[in-house]
Amino acid sequence: MKKILNFSFVLLAGLALSLACSKIEEAPSADEDINTSVEQGADPQAKMVTITVSMPEEGLTKVSFTQDPANPDGAVKLAWVAGDKISVNGNEFTLVSGAGTQTAGFSGPEVVASSYDIAYTGGSFAATQTQEADADTGHLAYTVSLTGVNTYQDVEFSQAWATANGGGTLTQSSIFRLRAQMPADVAATVNAVKIEARDASDDPVNIFGGSSNILTVNLNTTGDAGGDGILDIYANLPTAAAAIPAGTAFFVRFKTTGRGDYFSYTRYHVFSSALALTPGKVNALKLNCTATDKHAGLKSACDGTTAAKAYLIGDAYQMQAMNTTMVAGSTRYYKFIDDIDVPSALAWTRLNPDPFTAAVNLDGNNKTVSHLNNALFQDLNGTVANLTIDHSTISSSELLGILACSVQKTASSVNNVDITNGTLNASSSYCGGLIGQSGVNIPLSLSGVHVIGTNITGGLAGGIIGYIQGAATVSDCHFDGGTEGVTITSNAQYTGGITAATANGKTISISDCSVKNATLTSAFHRVGGLIGAMRNGTTVERCNVGESGNNVTITTTGTAACYTGGFIGLMEGGEVKDNCKAYAAVTGVKTSIGGFIGRMTGGKISGCKSYGSVSGPGTIGGFFGDVTGCTEIKNNESNCSVSATNQFVGGFVGQFKGSLSCSGCKHKSGKVASSKGSGQIYIGGFAGFIGNDSQNEAFTGTISGCYVESAVVDAVYYEGGSAKSSGTWVGGFAGGIGDNTYANNTGKIEKCGVYNTKVSGGQYCGGFAGVSYSTVEKCRVNGVPTIQCYGNTNGGLIAYQQGHSVRYCYSNAVVRHGNKSNVGGLIGNAKNTTVEECYSSGNLTNSSSSSDKSGTWGGVIGLEDIVDNVSTVTKTHLIRWNHSNNASISGGETSVPSGCYVKQSSDNNFGTIATSLGWSTDGSIWTYPADGSIPTLVGV
Repeated sequence: MKKILNFSFVLLAGLALSLACSKIEEAPSADEDINTSVEQGADPQAKMVTITVSMPEEGLTKVSFTQDPANPDGAVKLAWVAGDKISVNGNEFTLVSGAGTQTAGFSGPEVVASSYDIAYTGGSFAATQTQEADADTGHLAYTVSLTGVNTYQDVEFSQAWATANGGGTLTQSSIFRLRAQMPADVAATVNAVKIEARDASDDPVNIFGGSSNILTVNLNTTGDAGGDGILDIYANLPTAAAAIPAGTAFFVRFKTTGRGDYFSYTRYHVFSSALALTPGKVNALKLNCTATDKHAGLKSACDGTTAAKAYLIGDAYQMQAMNTTMVAGSTRYYKFIDDIDVPSALAWTRLNPDPFTAAVNLDGNNKTVSHLNNALFQDLNGTVANLTIDHSTISSSELLGILACSVQKTASSVNNVDITNGTLNASSSYCGGLIGQSGVNIPLSLSGVHVIGTNITGGLAGGIIGYIQGAATVSDCHFDGGTEGVTITSNAQYTGGITAATANGKTISISDCSVKNATLTSAFHRVGGLIGAMRNGTTVERCNVGESGNNVTITTTGTAACYTGGFIGLMEGGEVKDNCKAYAAVTGVKTSIGGFIGRMTGGKISGCKSYGSVSGPGTIGGFFGDVTGCTEIKNNESNCSVSATNQFVGGFVGQFKGSLSCSGCKHKSGKVASSKGSGQIYIGGFAGFIGNDSQNEAFTGTISGCYVESAVVDAVYYEGGSAKSSGTWVGGFAGGIGDNTYANNTGKIEKCGVYNTKVSGGQYCGGFAGVSYSTVEKCRVNGVPTIQCYGNTNGGLIAYQQGHSVRYCYSNAVVRHGNKSNVGGLIGNAKNTTVEECYSSGNLTNSSSSSDKSGTWGGVIGLEDIVDNVSTVTKTHLIRWNHSNNASISGGETSVPSGCYVKQSSDNNFGTIATSLGWSTDGSIWTYPADGSIPTLVGV
């Protein structure tokens, strides 16, 4: 029978961490069955024999495990008990005498063999074991075997005996003992201990049984039996346990009552050198845990002052206890050592609450915190890295972020942090999937952040951070709605997939970031796929919204909601560059709606592209809704379809205003349409209007090297499939250029073109421009373009030109005019202008049988303005290269003006004619094909 002796311990609070192996005078243990195969067995009729089996002085036998009073720090004293059995070559021998002693007699069948395997097997070595109470040894089991010996009479389980009897081998299990000194009130509540072994690379060290690096011992009777604050935990170790390698870290965790399945306190110990787990011995670890009630987990000096001494966090209660270890004005280091599931019963209190000024350095260690019901930090001061926060549900009327509400006190950084499957609702306040807001003068660095499958709602809402108020670097950060898709919703102002807004005049860099699988929506202003409102000092590069075949959806719903963009809602300064892309379905309800930027009032943008669709009332474009006064727009491209119900509609921009520079930009494919159907629509394949007609604002900028390709520009209202009405000021490139006070329009459109584009509209409908009050140079309409006119004044290049000049331009567009007035192969109606060194070659097709207005149809100009019988138009070196259709320069002319030319049927060399008229031949303007066909413009 088992006998347990009472004992007591005294261990000083300052006892150092150590591992010790102690001698065992008598001790058995048990394991899984081993060596059960039969080599040569006994005959069933064999006689019964009795053998003696003993342990050496330091050996273990099974049976009654009691603490050795002579050596309380390690040894246990053991003896055989009734019922024990051994195996000889698989044959069972039963204890018949010597119970309670170190040597016992066992009876069984006589076995005849040349070699014997003798084993005692007493139990299993599971990863989870149960101990009745503190210091109880009743659960311990022992396994021992001798293999390859030449006798089984008078056996001693020792290697010396095995060597003397045929050179056999002894295999033994052992015992692991943890002795932990703890505060008495904590020790009294412990009901389980978990020990995890990992190496310096955080890989498992499997010492607790073959493939296990974790040992858990549950206590049936809770707490410290002796009341001395010392817990003694015992566990069986298998025969495979050999050594603890140098550098192995032990994470020792204590579970206490009242906290469910959570291991509330944790200690950490690193073995500086390898230590053997000696078979047949008790291997004891003495651990000082006197500070267990004060903080989460300790390493080395236990003060969290360096990364090497970080507090170790294993569960929600330890994580909550971080607040008690923070020191104002100092940095404390923390490391998560396990995934943490916050119980619903725990009302989470945010860490580092404002105005607390402690700084933190938190290594998430690639662990996951789940089910937070509040932000992890109130104010993040310091660094967080390598962490996932999953399935958080947080609601408040205050500033919110799932990681932190704000960064207000200290320069801080967040690296490799994921926010997944969350719900965040900040009511009418600022919020962000990661952080709500950064401080005005507080630098912030975010990198490798992913917010995935997280719905966000707030007064100002950002997918990663709500509002960036100070200097910041945001790189490789991504918002992804996941397979189900999510929404970012603002119920006040500012909404963005990465950030709702950036502050003016701060150095902010956003690079290599993306937003996808999301819907952004607001009833108010400034909604952008990446940024709601961007200001001076912010630089954005290599960022994407959506992806090919998967558009992000961006919508506004309120009647006052302006500035809606696939990439940025409102850009007031800064720079966007280096292949940023927006794949977006953008729908606005008021004005300033763009496939890339809703409204741009300052800054630079280059090398960017928009894809998808844009729809709304007016001031709407495939790339910009409208632009005013920016310093540089260069090499950008729209591939969006644009659908409007009102005016200022463009494939690239709805409206360019004031002085600006735009070069190398294009609208490629995509229909541009307005269903307004009457009045001035200002719709163009590139720009709806260049200038600000409603405010009599002159155009003073330069648009150069821009073009429209393979587009449809449609200003017709259809009903039942038929054209019912059509709007005015329609152009393949621009609906209107400049203010009608034309003398003030000092700007220029140069080296721009329209290719393979169909244009449909009413009055003032042109292949390049509907109405122009500015200089147009080196521009063309070519490919296979058509202009379908339902009203008067239409032209292959410009419908109506007043003031300034049209130089070095051409059009080969077919103009279908339906017996309307003022139709020209190049210009429909010209006034107070100069037209120089231009040509037209497309047909003017009257779809009506009547020709009563043929006097206003001209091969180059339909109608010239006449004052006192003198034309206000200067025509210089014009060529109509079409002898079979409208063979005239201007409508109603009876002869070809001096210096101009109309192609004859016998003409076959354009270059010859042009040279005779004095056209430029130095290669700076025209390229003349060798076959004499029509020339093309240089550099266009």
